[in-house]
Amino acid sequence: MSAKLLKHEYLRTRAQVGLIFAIAVGLGLAGALLGLIKSPLNPAPVLQVLAITLVIPAVQIYLGIENWRNSYKRQGYLTQMIPARGSTIYGAKLLWELIVTFAGFVLAILLTTLLVVTNGFTSEMAEFWSYISLEWWIWLLVAIFVISSLVLLPIIFHFLASICAREPLNRWGLGGPALMGVILYIVLQILMMLSFFILPFAITSNGFGASLAVINPTQFFTVNDVDVVMPIGWIFVYPIVEIVLGFWTRYLWNRGASLN
Repeated sequence: MSAKLLKHEYLRTRAQVGLIFAIAVGLGLAGALLGLIKSPLNPAPVLQVLAITLVIPAVQIYLGIENWRNSYKRQGYLTQMIPARGSTIYGAKLLWELIVTFAGFVLAILLTTLLVVTNGFTSEMAEFWSYISLEWWIWLLVAIFVISSLVLLPIIFHFLASICAREPLNRWGLGGPALMGVILYIVLQILMMLSFFILPFAITSNGFGASLAVINPTQFFTVNDVDVVMPIGWIFVYPIVEIVLGFWTRYLWNRGASLN
């Protein structure tokens, strides 16, 4: 059943997702071609940066809105009648969004490579990477942070759509998701602040390398310490929030929904 649901999600959204990816590729290639024109007012880098920075949020926002419509609006009647547990349907939808998100991430990396090559930054980037010296555990922490950052928005979208399909939030229109979004943002900021005190460590820069150092949480908010690259606590807040919201949304899907 999960494979069939995943195939259905692919067939249902492939045209629009493909269009978003095609627009991003078109902007990247247009920027590359315009880069051949030597002019101080050349818009080439701007087009390429737009393609790189917007491709992932564009597909995530589209799929978030589309899944909300397909799950809890008028189209949701058919979705909720599928002979499968709600958590199975939710899992297939989320898995497809994550697949598309990571496809967008790969596309963004390719477009970034095109930007570097067409704008003559190849030697600078090669020199930069030749000087980088990081321990394996720092790369692991960076990977955890990047992956958790990529999957955060789809999980939040599913949670907001699911919890706002319940009483009384389902009577508030867009006010329900807006209110819950603000509350979720505030909670996330509080958790990130608390993480300073729970894990008072940070990745600090030492030239082209990095190391782990103890930080003073109270001084961090009052002293601009340029050596601090990333507090360790921040890296673990996103995965914890995603796990909690993921299981909460799974529970909500298994409880059914009030369609509107």
